Amino acid sequence: MQCTHCRFPEETGLSSIVAVSKLLKEVLSLEKDILIDRSHRSLTPKKPNGKPRVIIAKLHYYQDCVEVLCQAREQGPLRYKGEPIAIFPDYTASVARVGAAFNDVRNLLRGKRDVRYGIMFPARFQISYKGDSKEFLDPEKAMAYVKSMIQNEETAK
Repeated sequence: MQCTHCRFPEETGLSSIVAVSKLLKEVLSLEKDILIDRSHRSLTPKKPNGKPRVIIAKLHYYQDCVEVLCQAREQGPLRYKGEPIAIFPDYTASVARVGAAFNDVRNLLRGKRDVRYGIMFPARFQISYKGDSKEFLDPEKAMAYVKSMIQNEETAK
């Protein structure tokens, strides 16, 4: 699981398992503490603009991971001390590459009303529009669906 956009200064040690557990409990209003096996910053070099690196955490129980991801999705935009944060599952590099193939489709759908979309493991792109849900393995088919169904309907209005 990745926690991105967390504005924790890197030198304070706030990517520790205790700090991440407290963060999740507070931000998601969870009733119980989340048991975390390990957590660390991403291995990328520190950015010159001062933005903190992504925190990656390994939750001990799969059910806790499911609960955290569901709560993060349901609660919408998350904030910690006034700063936006985002929580995502941590995919393998191969799954992330396949998911990145859908970036053009995501960019087209961003901000559209009545549309929900996302990558479902392993690398299926799901689009829900007005109660109808479709899954795609091929980015070109997903793009064709978006252009034919969603964009045509919006231009007809």
